[in-house]
Amino acid sequence: MAVIATSQQSCNGEIVDDEIEFDELAKNVSELEHKLGLPKGFFDQLLKEDDWSFIVKTHSLLDAALTLSISKAMGNEALDDFISSLPLNDSRRGKIALAKALKLIEPITVSLFRQISELRNKLVHNVLQTNFDFSAHLPTLKPDEFQLFCDVFGQTYGDTVVSNDGNTYALNDYIQTHPKVAVWRTCLMQLAMFTMLIESQELKKDHESLQAIHYKQMTEFYERWKIPSNFPA
Repeated sequence: MAVIATSQQSCNGEIVDDEIEFDELAKNVSELEHKLGLPKGFFDQLLKEDDWSFIVKTHSLLDAALTLSISKAMGNEALDDFISSLPLNDSRRGKIALAKALKLIEPITVSLFRQISELRNKLVHNVLQTNFDFSAHLPTLKPDEFQLFCDVFGQTYGDTVVSNDGNTYALNDYIQTHPKVAVWRTCLMQLAMFTMLIESQELKKDHESLQAIHYKQMTEFYERWKIPSNFPA
């Protein structure tokens, strides 16, 4: 796993090491990659991609993770193709709207998808954007747009960030100079959360399947021995 900023400073000045925590998140994302049929380390390698490829592939991965989360929550494989065909951002009929209705995502996740989707759409619909670079993009944002960018992609940091080279930054300054890392870390957290959601739904389904098997076995037992199912204990 790539480790970029290994510590963060909270508002009370305490330095907190987050390398262990992010190793755990990386393990979850590795599980997600396996579930989606992607090579191990796919997301980790995106940091080495150019900024255009990074945004497009990260958006695709988030979309796939959300789709799988919805499918598991619905619990009906017959709906998988239908769910996959839904648009992502349609406010009434899209995957995000459905995930909100199912209470699978929080408002901050909606904001994350909106930020990534807006960037992705800007890049793929204009061939001149293939040279997209975060360092050139951020200065074009209005102050409120940049603050929203920092709010969404600064959620894995404290108010002050200590980078691997030992420099200390205010949060917005760090994101200004390390935007790709900030986006990657936030998406890492979100992908890990999707993994935990997917696995919880799988465990729930397994539990329900075991209950169904147990009920079937008990029913067959009662019928074989002519015992009423309401026989007193």
